[in-house]
Amino acid sequence: MIPRKYKAYQLCAQRVRFEQDLQTKGGQGFLRGTIGTIINASYGITVKTDPCPHCGQYGIIRKISRDEVTLLDEEHIVKTAQK
Repeated sequence: MIPRKYKAYQLCAQRVRFEQDLQTKGGQGFLRGTIGTIINASYGITVKTDPCPHCGQYGIIRKISRDEVTLLDEEHIVKTAQK
């Protein structure tokens, strides 16, 4: 879960891990534990997953809630906000 104290501009480009299995409306599935990068956090969070090491394919999932992902490095956000 991502705390509400972080604003949208602080979340962009942050690394996250999915806390549950997710599926897009197009049928793409993402397993719990998948790691990705937040590319937008305006109306729901948009995450681009890391590419597959075998085939290079990646996925983008939109409008997920803060409860469905966890930040990997919260210390980086705190340091950025203090500047």
